[in-house]
Amino acid sequence: MRIFIVVVLSLIALVLRINFSDLLSIGNVSFNSIIILLYFVTLFWNGYYGLYIGFLIGILYGTFFSVHFGFYSLVFSSLTFVIVAFRDKIYKYEYRSLIVLFIATFLAGLIELLVQGLSAKLFFLHLITNVLPESILTTIIGMGILYLIKRAR
Repeated sequence: MRIFIVVVLSLIALVLRINFSDLLSIGNVSFNSIIILLYFVTLFWNGYYGLYIGFLIGILYGTFFSVHFGFYSLVFSSLTFVIVAFRDKIYKYEYRSLIVLFIATFLAGLIELLVQGLSAKLFFLHLITNVLPESILTTIIGMGILYLIKRAR
């Protein structure tokens, strides 16, 4: 039953990221619903679910953008693997655990910028104006989700 819920949630996160990211953005900054889903599924349910879903969402997400085939599946699976590695070292019901979510979102945005091949000025400009606010907004939304999980517990 959990795998069915994870698949439905991953499809919802994929649709949110692809179709509704402009509507759900604040200014020019939108949150990364895929990384939020991977973070919470990996940390609270099963690490293998996160790895499988990260791979499958990465392939589906990569079909909508002109990048090399499997790039996003490699990025999402790698980030999920890092979360699995830190899973035993953090207490998942504390707000300090959201630092891992911030780092994962920042690294995903950084890797996307590195692949684009921008000049140094544009790279740092996009890093400060796009990647860093997206990481902060994703962490804030993750904080709200963690609050709801703690209330339900």
